[in-house]
Amino acid sequence: MEPDLALVIGLFFIGLSILLTISALTASRSAAAGIFAFITGTLLVGFAFVNVHGSYSIAEIPQILMSVVSRYLM
Repeated sequence: MEPDLALVIGLFFIGLSILLTISALTASRSAAAGIFAFITGTLLVGFAFVNVHGSYSIAEIPQILMSVVSRYLM
């Protein structure tokens, strides 16, 4: 898996984990799905940072997101 794709999927899972955790807490359920999504996203983002040639900056993330979306969805 290429690092840019891993970064985008990882960020998606981290964002999803926030929604899953809030949903579980408001319904008085276990937040296991949110925790699993957070761990998965963190591992994918870590994979991306370890395997990139150089480093990512915060300013590059929107450009990376758009390039991955255009590459795989268009």
